[in-house]
This record gives sequence, C-alpha cells and structure tokens, in this order.
Amino acid sequence: MGLFNKKRNTSADFITLEVSHDNKKLRLVFLIAFIVLAAVAFAVGVAQISAKKPGWITVETSGIPESVYEEYTLYYKLGENGVSATKEYKSLAKAYSSALATAYAAFDPTEEHDSGGNLASLSKHPNEEIEVMPEVYAALKLFDDSDGEIYYGPVFAVYDQLMMSPDDITASHYDPERNEGLGAFCRQAAVYINFKENCKIILAEGNRVTLKISDEYLAFAVENGITEFLGLGWMRNAFIVDCVADVLMADGFSNGFISSYDGFSRSLGVDDELNSVIFSQLDGKAAAVARMTYNGKTMRATAMFTSFPISFDDRRRFYLYEDGTVVTPYIFSVSESGNTVHDDFSIMCYGDAVKCSEIALKFSSISGVEDYYYSQNTERNILWDATRNNDIYNIVFLKEGQIFCSEFNTEITPYSYDSENQVRIACYNRETNEIVYSD
Repeated sequence: MGLFNKKRNTSADFITLEVSHDNKKLRLVFLIAFIVLAAVAFAVGVAQISAKKPGWITVETSGIPESVYEEYTLYYKLGENGVSATKEYKSLAKAYSSALATAYAAFDPTEEHDSGGNLASLSKHPNEEIEVMPEVYAALKLFDDSDGEIYYGPVFAVYDQLMMSPDDITASHYDPERNEGLGAFCRQAAVYINFKENCKIILAEGNRVTLKISDEYLAFAVENGITEFLGLGWMRNAFIVDCVADVLMADGFSNGFISSYDGFSRSLGVDDELNSVIFSQLDGKAAAVARMTYNGKTMRATAMFTSFPISFDDRRRFYLYEDGTVVTPYIFSVSESGNTVHDDFSIMCYGDAVKCSEIALKFSSISGVEDYYYSQNTERNILWDATRNNDIYNIVFLKEGQIFCSEFNTEITPYSYDSENQVRIACYNRETNEIVYSD
C-alpha cells in the first residue's frame, strides 16, 4: 500500500463539546481560548522557522528597499562566539540592515536623505559649507588633487542612462561615442573637471565640507542641466562595502565577508579558507577558468575588474550592442576612447592591509586599465609596479590565455577545459624580478 493511500480510521471516537446558545459568557471563554491557542501555535511555528543553526548563512536585511540591498550579499558563520546562532543572527541582521541603509544613503549622488548630508547634498548646494555624514567625510579625506574621478558626476550620470537603455536606439542616444552632441558635452565637462580651480572639495572641522565650483563651470552646468557634480561611478560599491564591513567589525562581528555584485569583497576577519574565481571570455560568454584559494584573514579586500559582464545581474553595469560592442562602467578617456573596450581584460586586485576603496582609488586613474593592457608595459613591469609600494595590493590578471599573479605563493587552480582554452599560470618572484611559469 502506498504511503499516500493509507486509509483513515473512521471508527475513532470523537469528543464533542456543546455550549448552550444561551450561555454567551462560556462561549466567549472558549472563543478566546481557541484564539490564544492558535496564536501560541503560530508563534511556535514561526520560532521554529526562524531558528538558526551554527554554520555559514546568507544574512537577510529588513526594513530597507530591495533597490538598496539587492546589490550586496553578507555571508556569515554563526555560532563561533559562544552565543546562540538565533540570537547572534538577529543582532547581526539588525546591524547589517542599519549599516547598509546608512552607507547607501551617504554615497547617493542623486537624492538627499534625512540621515544627513551626502554626495547629492554637496552637488545641490555648491559653494556652501554643509555638514555631511561621517561616512562621506571619511571617504572624501581619501581623495587628493590627483584623484579627479569623483568630480566626473556629470559623465557618470550620462553613462548611467546608457547602461539602463532597453535597446540600441535608446543606448545610441545616451552614448557619447555615437551621439555627437552628447560627446561634445562630455568632453567639455571633462575640460572643466580636469582644471582643479573649477571644482574643489574643501574639508573643515566637524564634518563640514564645501564643494567649490567656479562661476564658469556653474554657468555651464546651469546651461546643460547638470545636477550631479560629484559621483563615485563604478567605485561606489567599494566605499559602501567598506563602510558596512567597518561597522560590523566594530560591533564585534568578525566571522564573515560582504560582497557586492560588481566584484568588491571585504573579509570581516574570518579564518576559513575562501575562494575567488577568475573569469575569462570563451566563445563570447563569461566562463570561470581558474580558482584562487586563500585564507580569509590574509585577504582583507578584493576587487575584480572585467571588460565583460560575468552574470545576468552584472549586465546592469555594461551595455552590449547587437554588433558586439561593449560599453564598460570604467571611464578610460573621455576625450578619446570613452568606455568602449576593444580587447578583453580580467583583473583581480587584493591585499591584506587595504580596503576596497583604497584598491579602487589606486586603480581609478583615467588610464589605469589602459596602463595594464593597451600600453607597451611588459608583464614583468606590471607585476612589479603593482607591488612596489609596500605591497599595497597584489594583482592577478588574465592576458592572452595566461594568468599572471604578483604573489609567488598564490594558489591558483585552473579548471579543466580542452587544451586550446587551458590557461597557464605565471607567478612573479619580486625578489628575483622573474616570472615563473607553470608546466
């Protein structure tokens, strides 16, 4: 007899309680009793469902919009601090939700928030001293006169519209390389931006900041409808991930890591062995070609940069024309090549004494990616340059079917493909300034 064909016992005795219609008080007592019983049963069921077990878990947020949390993932190992996993999870989820909402608001280039002055506040109130959120003030302190990309808000705003385009006709309208008028606007904006007297951030005590905009640039902005003088563009999630990680670590949460969908990750101090995947393009599609293994405490921050989307969600950062042209989120040269990439690149930067934002800033020069791929630099010079400043970060990059890494002891395992697509590992020995190739 099948499990779902078992016959019910119809001969069982049932106790029936009958209450007189005239005894309304007793009927009310029974009604209340049944309601309480149902509530208790529901509470027990919810408690059982929400109970957490020790081990790795993806932490959910609460009380914040999907548009905020959907770009980030917090992985955490519960039960390592001597506290019940359920209690630890509740505290962690609350702290995570609050930290993420705060960081997201701080670096919003478009809208002001009740939580305090943010990037949008500075753009909407040029030449005024305003008090900004501590997260904004700390981030601005990282920039100096050589880090001009934060002033490219007007250009980032254009590319944001391009990336959201539903079709090639719309995309061409927002593409500075295909819309001559828009291209002229971006180039002229870059002229103002690159002359430091036109836009400058002035920091004062008490988290007070002034965005100085020259009269000439301000007139240009009014004429062209510019409302975003500041923006972090592709670097934004690096700063958000850092802010969230810093808050969680300060609150005593140290057994996990947070990642953004666009390739920035921060370890909270976890001991466990972690893995990163190195991607390439095979037959026009993203493919995992190797795995890099490391200990969580030796890899504090990682940042991945590719010239192609590696997932469906990642397509939001790129625009792919039907003719195969790819527009990336990275600004290479506003005056020349824009964001169009003609060669594939896949780069991962990481370090044990840095944050994601520091890696992004190191990598954010307008010609940063071109220095690695489109210049005459040899692989040896690239690897040496990446590590020469007291090992600010290490670098792993894929070029012409070979994976080059700046750390000699990095453990990289290629995935099995046919011989034509099999990658070759090349590690850099800084002491001898030599590149050692795998067999």
